[in-house]
Amino acid sequence: MTRYLIVAHGTRGDVDPFVALGGILAGRGHDVTVHTHAGYEAAVRHRGARFVAVDSVAAYRRHLRRTRDLIREPVSSDVGAYYRDPELFLDRVSVAGGFDQLRGEVDGLLAAGTGTVLVGRLHSALSVLIAAELTGAPVCQISLTPFQQLTAPVTALHLARSAGERLNALRAEYGLPPVRAWAAWLTRAHVRFGLWPRWFDEAGTRSPGGVSLTGFPLADQRSEDPIASRPHRGAAVLVTGGTGRMLHDAFYSAAVAGLAAAGRRGLVVTPHRDLLPRRLPRGVEHRTALPFAEVMPTVAAVVHHGGIGTVARALAAGTPQLLLADGGDRPDNARRLERLGLARWLPPQRWDAATVAAQLTELGTGPAPVPPGMREQHAPLQAVADCLPR
Repeated sequence: MTRYLIVAHGTRGDVDPFVALGGILAGRGHDVTVHTHAGYEAAVRHRGARFVAVDSVAAYRRHLRRTRDLIREPVSSDVGAYYRDPELFLDRVSVAGGFDQLRGEVDGLLAAGTGTVLVGRLHSALSVLIAAELTGAPVCQISLTPFQQLTAPVTALHLARSAGERLNALRAEYGLPPVRAWAAWLTRAHVRFGLWPRWFDEAGTRSPGGVSLTGFPLADQRSEDPIASRPHRGAAVLVTGGTGRMLHDAFYSAAVAGLAAAGRRGLVVTPHRDLLPRRLPRGVEHRTALPFAEVMPTVAAVVHHGGIGTVARALAAGTPQLLLADGGDRPDNARRLERLGLARWLPPQRWDAATVAAQLTELGTGPAPVPPGMREQHAPLQAVADCLPR
């Protein structure tokens, strides 16, 4: 039996794969603890792993409110964009409580003692890297999209300019020397995984060497076969920007206006009602949450922000996709899908009602092609579990 400590930050699409991985490891008889946001306690315990909250529910909600503005926060300098406030940088990588939360995460990982394996996401699991230096524990870094791997040097630059001084001060509290080579520190790991398939990797700039690609995990899977419901696909179009708030201001208004212009029924899913137009057109309904594993195969199409979890769920269901992608990894995800003929993409400057409506009309109502391997819902994370240090 091995002790695994998993750190997960972000919105549901970021956290779900780590919770599911914890469940797989726990099911194999290992001692697993998942350190993540307070709202995921039930999901972690349901999978059979121990749970440690890295924040409170209220703090996480404050973080989500703040992240809506983070896309516009970086300012220009002679070395690129960076955050003036180091706390904002940590917010950007989903350490919602800033340096206090980071310190608490490190202390929580250290409390488990030696003889552990530490798992976290590239960019966000800074506590994993610090704890590994103090304990000598092996580190597994997981990326959810190619963009995360490809932009690691840029993130390191932001880290150095925005939060490096504060982070080195925190390291000094634990007796660690200052970091000078941030890019090397940020990517140090014994094993590295990318949770996407090779065909997706090859549709754009390829990931660097040393990253094992596993395929898309369907971490929120509930249905036995997501393809089975395809014959019952309805006329409604699903619209979602994920569970977070880091969205272009015009995302929901453009999607809803496009539905109205196309005369399509819509189902808009977001927990944040204030992001939507005050009045929705006739035939467009709002829900705070829905189980996409069940809903995705039943809708005519999905308009979404380009989050990788939504991408994978739509691909597995054979649901036609229109991506209104802006910020972070989303445009890169969208370009790869468009090159593969698996989705349509509109950048923000083309988000007018007529263009969105035309794209929806061209998508039609028939099923989209399902790429190879998308039925293998558990295999990607099982592959990670097979290769983790013991």
